Amino acid sequence: MKNKNTATPKRIILILAITIFVFEGTLMYILTFFQALPLWFEGIIDSAILTIAAFPVLYYFVFRPMKKEINHRTLAEKALLKNKSELEDRVKERTEKLSDINEELKSEIHERIQAELELKKLARAINNSPASVVITDNKGDIEYVNPKFTKVTGYTKAEVIGQNPRILKSGHQSDAFYKDLWDTITSGKEWRGEFSNLKKNGDLYWESASIAPVLNENG
Repeated sequence: MKNKNTATPKRIILILAITIFVFEGTLMYILTFFQALPLWFEGIIDSAILTIAAFPVLYYFVFRPMKKEINHRTLAEKALLKNKSELEDRVKERTEKLSDINEELKSEIHERIQAELELKKLARAINNSPASVVITDNKGDIEYVNPKFTKVTGYTKAEVIGQNPRILKSGHQSDAFYKDLWDTITSGKEWRGEFSNLKKNGDLYWESASIAPVLNENG
C-alpha cells in the first residue's frame, strides 16, 4: 500500500515548476516598482527564490516521506531483532528441556536394563535352585514352578499351572495345620515347616518348606 504523502517524480517536478513560476512571477512584479538592479543582484535574488520555493516542496514530498519510511523500517528491524531474540531464547529453553528429558530417558533406560539383568539373574538362580520353588497368586493358584519341583513331584509345569498346591496334599496334615499356614502368609509373615506330600505317582515325600508372601509397594 502506497503512502499518501509520497509523490511521484512527475508530480514533484510539476509542483516545483508551478511554485517557481508563481514565486518568479510575483518577484518580477514587485521588482517593476524598483529601479533597474544589477544582474548579479538579480541572480542572487533568483537563487534565493528558487531555494525558498524548492525546499518546502522537497521536504514535504521527498524528505519527509523518506524520513517516515526510514523510521518505519528502523522500528520493523527492532521488532524483528526482538522477535529473533525471543525465538532464540525459546529455542534455547526448549533445547535445554529436551536435553533434560533425554538425560532422564537415558537414566530410566539404564535402570530398566539393570532391572532386567537382575530379573534374568534371579530367574536363572530360581531355575537352577536345588530346592523346589512354587509361586502362586493371592488366591493360591500356581503361576510358576521351577525344574526342581517337576523333578521331585513328577508333575510337568503344564499340569500344575493354574492348579492349587493342594494337589500335593497327602492327608497327613490336619486342616488346622493348613489354616495356620494360610493365616501366617496372608498376614504378611513367613511360614516355616515340613510337609508330607504326594508325588504324581502316589509316593509320599517329606519336604522342608519356607513360604512367604511377595508384597508390592501397596502391601
